[in-house]
Amino acid sequence: MSGSSEARKIEAREEERCGGCVESQGGRKSRRKRQVRARTVAIKQMRKDELRLGAILYPPREVARPRTRGECRCMERPCPFVGCKYHLYLDVSPRGGIKFNFPDLEVWELQETCALDVAERPGGVTLEEVGAIMNLTRERIRQLEAMGLQRLQEAGLLDLIDGGRLARAASTGRRRRRSAGDGEDDWARAAGDEED
Repeated sequence: MSGSSEARKIEAREEERCGGCVESQGGRKSRRKRQVRARTVAIKQMRKDELRLGAILYPPREVARPRTRGECRCMERPCPFVGCKYHLYLDVSPRGGIKFNFPDLEVWELQETCALDVAERPGGVTLEEVGAIMNLTRERIRQLEAMGLQRLQEAGLLDLIDGGRLARAASTGRRRRRSAGDGEDDWARAAGDEED
């Protein structure tokens, strides 16, 4: 038996033993489902010859891209337009850095490629599902959600979401995920709108 297949078997046994968790560099168990982390490439790190080669291999082409969500919704999946700001394969920072969310996969190997498709799922999405889709931990997704809600609250826009119920729930500290089967009275009770 070869050494690499033996190593794969040992890794598989370790992963089963810890319930899908992988061991981080410090020896701690991680809740990360995937072993490969996102990789960021700064535009400054790329050499001029690499940039020139990229321009030769992939020249800009005029392609009919969707302009509205209605046009995008009817297109093939996985989405071929990696340059779209809602595409999950990569993110581009304002400084020009490129973050590959799934460096070990190609675009056509992703299960989900559009953030808008995920947002339109009926019944909502759990933090764990979002973490798997974005290659982040559940805790990091929770932190991003809290920061986003705080920014909306500071801008005075939280009242516009869900008829203000979310704003009242955030102010009382009582929130729960709303699913498609929840009635208005259940959601109001969770937000503290009804008296007991």
